Amino acid sequence: MEQPEHIELIELVERFLKSEITTDYLYARLEDEVTSDSTLWEEMRKIGFFEFFQELSKEDNPFSLLGNVQRQTGEYLLPESLVESLLTGPLFCSFLSNEDHNTALLDFLGEGSVDALRNGLKTVAIIPPSEQQLSVSKDGDTFFIDGIMNGVVRRSDCIGYLCCLEDSVYLFRESTDLSDLSPTKSLERMLPRGRYSVPKQKALPCKNISGQEWKAIIRFLVAAELLGIGERVLSMTRDFVSERRQFGVPVGCFQGVSHALANTYLQVRELEALIFFLGKMFDRGDRQRESVALVTLSAALERIPVVVEKCIQLHGGIGFTWEFPLHLFLRRACMYQSLYRLSHEEREEICSAASIMEHSSQETRCS
Repeated sequence: MEQPEHIELIELVERFLKSEITTDYLYARLEDEVTSDSTLWEEMRKIGFFEFFQELSKEDNPFSLLGNVQRQTGEYLLPESLVESLLTGPLFCSFLSNEDHNTALLDFLGEGSVDALRNGLKTVAIIPPSEQQLSVSKDGDTFFIDGIMNGVVRRSDCIGYLCCLEDSVYLFRESTDLSDLSPTKSLERMLPRGRYSVPKQKALPCKNISGQEWKAIIRFLVAAELLGIGERVLSMTRDFVSERRQFGVPVGCFQGVSHALANTYLQVRELEALIFFLGKMFDRGDRQRESVALVTLSAALERIPVVVEKCIQLHGGIGFTWEFPLHLFLRRACMYQSLYRLSHEEREEICSAASIMEHSSQETRCS
């Protein structure tokens, strides 16, 4: 059961996104090549969004709430990176931290930096795990990061970067020494990304969270955003086939349309159940949450782009036009599919876990 204040925040964020993130707004940002809208985030600060997450702790069961918020950003196609930069500061400095961690952060980033991250005034960016070519070294008690990071959203208010290496999470500071090798080619023009060379940079190891747990949280949030994308395009398609008429009846009456739409509906609802279950696993600290996060993200990456493509087809010719916004959702889904694809080792881990569960189930039936 969701807490009343959580329900209130979810409803508040939904009203805000519905009023601010319109189709006209999205196209205006595309045409003007706006990569970040400070006015939008100032309005979000006014409604207490960052302040709310600043006060959360693990005891508040925040993960289901985070998943619901991230789901809405996918539904309304928020043209800013919430999971990869804007919420990372409050997430990292609030309920994933302790006093020693915050002291180390303060020493590493400088006076006022932790408060700025908590309040959303500054950001730290996440380096997509499948796109990093970084290595960590140690000299005495000091850690260093160097290499190449790819697919990164580098904002003007960014003060650092988070990466997972050798099952540990490291933070290193933003620096003018980071050279832009080339823009990363992406279908998603509202979230431009770059490829940067990282010369040897001092790094802070984050000892209060493992690399696997951090990656599991990010996988959960990416999957939740993809769920929101799937739900929105499904809703748009349902409305379209109910209104579009052919031979005197709505096209949704034809089996070729209704059966295809029903199949996509099942795909989305199954993913919704997975994400709901995973959020509760995080809230109660279930030991299997990291494995389930792999399964959930894999399902989201495989299903949602296909769902969006099918919905585009069900719109007929208009679905393929630039003026109709479905292609914006497909671009976002395909971007995540590229950046957060699972490695061969991670897929083997899923297969191994499934094999163990099947073997255990067979033993239970035999006994």
